[in-house]
Amino acid sequence: MKLKQKLMAAILTVMMLASYIATLTDAVIAVGVSLANQNGQTNHANVEFNSYFEGEEHSKTFDIGKEAKLYLKLKVSNTGYLKNGVVQFFNSNFEVNSNSLKHDKVQSGSNNKINFKQINNGEDIIVEVPLTMLTEEKVDRDLL
Repeated sequence: MKLKQKLMAAILTVMMLASYIATLTDAVIAVGVSLANQNGQTNHANVEFNSYFEGEEHSKTFDIGKEAKLYLKLKVSNTGYLKNGVVQFFNSNFEVNSNSLKHDKVQSGSNNKINFKQINNGEDIIVEVPLTMLTEEKVDRDLL
């Protein structure tokens, strides 16, 4: 009887470990998606969003102390509108120069957040976001 219990425990352990490893590889693959393959699709068919640097590049190196520019492209097509849109930056190595942020569809901006006014159907806007690169004593390894 004890042999059957040990055998069942071993089989269950192997099955649980195999299912964990299977889901782990899905997460690793999702994280490993290239920024160059980023597109404008969102969870709503009528709203497109994309962010990129000059030259429509999704990855770029900037010198500390020099200003960089990030471009946010929002498009509402067909019917409807986008109301109270927010772009927020988490764990970034830059700050938004909210004083230099000028666009008629930007309601307000802060160091890490941009609030938009209503964007109606048929509107396609590109907002130039000036950035300041941060210098810190310690760098989070997720930024590398």
